[in-house]
Amino acid sequence: MTQWAPPEAARHAAAHDVNAYTSLFVTLSAFHTINLVIALILNFATQARAWLGHFSAEYHEGVRLAALFWYWAVVCGIVLFATLFLGPLLDPAVQ
Repeated sequence: MTQWAPPEAARHAAAHDVNAYTSLFVTLSAFHTINLVIALILNFATQARAWLGHFSAEYHEGVRLAALFWYWAVVCGIVLFATLFLGPLLDPAVQ
């Protein structure tokens, strides 16, 4: 069975050392992925602490901080989307 490979032009267009947009896309996506992984780890740690009874009505700072980090991740995702997907549409040279 033969393995599918993209055309030669497509491989060069997506190379990180040829296209600045591809470099930006890969770098920002990687940082956003790291941000989301950290948010998931914080979420799991907060859930484990809740199961162990570390939070109460008076003491719930860890839950609040984990939620704020998720808000930060969402804001970063919105900015990332606007930069990478909507930004090129504003460039008249792309049209």
